[in-house]
Amino acid sequence: MSGQPNADNMEVVRQFDSAWNSHNVDQLMGLFAGNPVVELRPAIPGLPDTYRNTEQIRMMLQALLPGSQVESQGAREQGNEIDWQARLSSDAFRQLGLDTLTCDMRATLNAQGKIEHLAVGFPPDMVALIQGAPRTR
Repeated sequence: MSGQPNADNMEVVRQFDSAWNSHNVDQLMGLFAGNPVVELRPAIPGLPDTYRNTEQIRMMLQALLPGSQVESQGAREQGNEIDWQARLSSDAFRQLGLDTLTCDMRATLNAQGKIEHLAVGFPPDMVALIQGAPRTR
């Protein structure tokens, strides 16, 4: 592995933010491999914690994208993985009484630069907010 980040791989984070912020589900889905997995740890109340195919991921995105914005920073690449931090806001979160959540993102890319696995981890302070959020749905 070279010490230099792969510009094409790092572009995935910029494309993810652009597609998310324009609420473009099709563009987001184009970033994923054919049989991707997305994990949310912990689960957002009312949603599963694991999505195992494009159909499930599309449904998750359709639930989270309305009224949402993401701001990513600190992207680091190691091999075929990219780690970064994201600040997410969404109508789905506001319905839980939360405005913005901070999370740690890790994307594992295949040889074509598509996301095979996306792990979204919420740090302990965010977990406490999620678990303590009133259930308004």
